[in-house]
Amino acid sequence: TIGHEDFSTLQTKASVLTAMGRDAEADAVMQKALRLPGTDAYSVYAYGMGLLHGGKNAKALEIFTLNKQQHPDEKFWTYLGLARGYTATGDKKSAITNWETVLRNVPSNLSNRTPAFEAALKKLKETT
Repeated sequence: TIGHEDFSTLQTKASVLTAMGRDAEADAVMQKALRLPGTDAYSVYAYGMGLLHGGKNAKALEIFTLNKQQHPDEKFWTYLGLARGYTATGDKKSAITNWETVLRNVPSNLSNRTPAFEAALKKLKETT
């Protein structure tokens, strides 16, 4: 193998495999990428969001759960993923709990997104 294996390069390889219709191989590559030392919580979150946008809600929730397990001290990206995953899969109670945690831990550089997070939580509470 030429090059350096990290999350980004493996994700690119998985994307190429997916484009070629080789989904099982792509999934195996991503499983490896997700477990590489040094893979940060945001990268895992972003991958999970891609799955959500592709309609793979249950798979995305698995990734968000893995992210929380791998980054137990991370208080924003992991909970944001879980909030979005539980919302997408219809688990309102878990979604509400995670959105509340997100709102307590919004980084200052993302404070402009707080109203959107509050709106997501409000919508869940109104439909419960």
